[in-house]
Amino acid sequence: IPLYHHLGWEIVSNKISFNIKDRQIPTKVKAPGYVRRVSWDNTEFHELHSHFASITHGCLFRNSLVWEEYWRWDEDDTNVAVYYNVKDKPCGYMVYLIKNDIMHIKEMVYLNREAQKGLWEYIHAHDSMIDEVHGSTYFSEPIAFEMDDGDIKESIRPYAMGRIIDVEDFLADYPCDPDGGTLCIELEIEDSLLPWNDRTFNVRFADGHCTMTREPAEYHLKMGIGTFTTLLLGYKTAERLYELERIFRITSDKRKQPSPSKPFALPASPERVRRHCEAMTERVVLFDSEQRRNQLGQLLSQLCVALTGQVHEVDLVELAAFSIQEMDVVALCDDLVPAGNALGL
Repeated sequence: IPLYHHLGWEIVSNKISFNIKDRQIPTKVKAPGYVRRVSWDNTEFHELHSHFASITHGCLFRNSLVWEEYWRWDEDDTNVAVYYNVKDKPCGYMVYLIKNDIMHIKEMVYLNREAQKGLWEYIHAHDSMIDEVHGSTYFSEPIAFEMDDGDIKESIRPYAMGRIIDVEDFLADYPCDPDGGTLCIELEIEDSLLPWNDRTFNVRFADGHCTMTREPAEYHLKMGIGTFTTLLLGYKTAERLYELERIFRITSDKRKQPSPSKPFALPASPERVRRHCEAMTERVVLFDSEQRRNQLGQLLSQLCVALTGQVHEVDLVELAAFSIQEMDVVALCDDLVPAGNALGL
């Protein structure tokens, strides 16, 4: 974990392991559906997991290769039990093995409370065969509170770590509360590994979407990329991260400014730079004097140096300084102004 912390990763989900005595298994749970054992490669079982992954943070989708690895070290007696509601729709499952009077639950997944109760009813049906239940859950919620006898053994440990690779693209796809009103926040993100994230983002939250804006921000917050990741993936709340001094509120005079040693402060990843250039290209007539042409050549050389220094992929451009009549150039926005811009582009 320390190594990945250094690279900008952060914990995004927990694994909770529990041990329950046979007398502590819930006995009053009843569900209207039924449980059926299925094969390891059952389609409904795999589709159920995919649906669960689509609505649960920290859960990864599994392709055929991942499923093969999932079963690699399991014994042949490992079973899959799927809970179906009264409409024969699968709503939950558990992967388990009964060995030495212990039910080992490798994974228990449910989409609703009914499926959860149905699976516990299925476990209770095996109480004459077992002395204990050992299992794991990934809902980041202890289960002792749900038990009639909550005096059970539980242990919590980090399970998965995550990292946002491209902050701007992530925010563009990130859903927010459509009824939360309109709010502008200036986010200063620190990312020592990926330079296109290591800057300030002015974000507008409105109508369930996040967009980049130049509107004045109401709040100015500073945090590392790992903190930003665990916040947006829902592992920790903003209030808790602020109490832990992982989020800082900053004043306007302490906001991050572009480094004066760099001719350009590039705002994005390589792919977005290319899209930005394509969208902002315009036709202009260049200067007719040799001096102006030389100045333009020097300026474009600075641009190429800046690109190769801060972006992983660039297109090579060959300049003919004495024969240019007109060409396509990129219109520079406010945060793309080169140092000593004598040409005023």
